[in-house]
Amino acid sequence: LCVTKNPIRDYESLDGKPVQIVIMIIAGRNNHTEYISTLSLFSKHLKDETSRDKICSARDKDELYTILTTLGRH
Repeated sequence: LCVTKNPIRDYESLDGKPVQIVIMIIAGRNNHTEYISTLSLFSKHLKDETSRDKICSARDKDELYTILTTLGRH
């Protein structure tokens, strides 16, 4: 997971907006279920503007970790 302080403007995002959150999920060939589950979890929370704002406003990796591990609890 990478959160940029300066949005990436020259990326062709689906909504045409600059990119500020980049996620890379790596899974083995036999981990399709886990991959889809992880993708679904991130997708669910990133659709929520409040969650995105929290992620983008994290001051450091520790705060980002705390935000990510508590998203499903609110």
